Amino acid sequence: AKMSKGGPVTRFAHGPYENDGKTVLCYSPDGRHIITGGADNFVRVFDASKIDSQLREIDHRETAVTAIAIAEQGDTFVTGGADNVAALFKWDSCEYEGNATRAQTSVHDVVFNPSGAFLAVACDDGHIRHVCPATNDATILKGHTDAVLHLAYDPRGKFLASSSADGNFRIWDMSGAGECVLTTPHGYGKHSEHPSAPTWHPGEGRQLAVPGPRGVKLLERNSWQVSSTVGGGAQCLCAFSSSGQYLAVSGIDFNLLVWDLHKNQDIAKFKSSSLLSSLAWSPTHNSLAFARLDGHIAVWDKVVPEHMPHPVLATHAEAKKLDALDAVDGEDEDALEAALNAAIGDADADPSDLPTAKTSAKPVAKSALPRRRLQQGMGEDGEDDVDDMEGLESKEAKEAPPPPLEN
Repeated sequence: AKMSKGGPVTRFAHGPYENDGKTVLCYSPDGRHIITGGADNFVRVFDASKIDSQLREIDHRETAVTAIAIAEQGDTFVTGGADNVAALFKWDSCEYEGNATRAQTSVHDVVFNPSGAFLAVACDDGHIRHVCPATNDATILKGHTDAVLHLAYDPRGKFLASSSADGNFRIWDMSGAGECVLTTPHGYGKHSEHPSAPTWHPGEGRQLAVPGPRGVKLLERNSWQVSSTVGGGAQCLCAFSSSGQYLAVSGIDFNLLVWDLHKNQDIAKFKSSSLLSSLAWSPTHNSLAFARLDGHIAVWDKVVPEHMPHPVLATHAEAKKLDALDAVDGEDEDALEAALNAAIGDADADPSDLPTAKTSAKPVAKSALPRRRLQQGMGEDGEDDVDDMEGLESKEAKEAPPPPLEN
């Protein structure tokens, strides 16, 4: 592994193609492992705290691995590939469980809904396959006229965002038959080689971040109006920290920036030697992982300066929001919105007044913010059924790391 002074630790993870080594990654929900896939057809598992340590290798795939995602419950992960298949694996044994679906064309992205009961698959033919792995039932969302490149599920389970090579991104209402409620250009035009990967604000999904040629636009939930723009220049990837205060963005200039959304300024910057193809915050630590088109992966530890609010610790305002959500009927979206609006009076407090990594505030993983809605099953309006889950600390205590890769 190589380390840039004060920056990420990098290592080569997937080959063999020097200029066509698209690599994808995601964190395990406990933050202890990074799961990767690449052009060499392999899926690999690394120790997130020491990426020199490769723990597992899966050679089930017969073609390049182009997409990867893990259910927030931490029991299943899925890969997508050029063989048109979305394949399911058990976590953390990495045992192959079967195919979730077989598309007509190659798969570009995969994403679970918050409950883990459904899986959305982005296909090269412009279709989105919305699948229930338990029953193999599938709904085809049609509307894009070119390859669907990226997907993002709303943390509350109602909306699905998609971005396509047809020049548009769409928002689909998944509470019913998957009606498209918004179609608008992402800015890169048709057949552009630059992707635009949208992502939702964690917790209640009150904003959707959409990268484009003039920065990252933040769209307000339901109205879909642009409330602000982060950064400038042509951006392709973005990811919210689990606290929602920071947004990591990466673009065609190879720069990776971390923005403090409270102060509207960048707080960290790294110049990559290749275009980034995947980006993810650790759900439990002050770390940011990314993958590059040349087959390398990296972990940027202590990416947020220690004197600033921790990217994982819940702020007082976030805790109030969660309390507000718990106090109302989870299937009444209007009541949820009203409760949230009443609870966020101090959401714009100065960051220096918020908990930092040195306080006694309890760590909350990215997957823990919407954890109360993660049990299987959907309400009639598309919101996930509410059920409590174990806390992050007790879960980590029960889980043991997977055994080392056997030769």
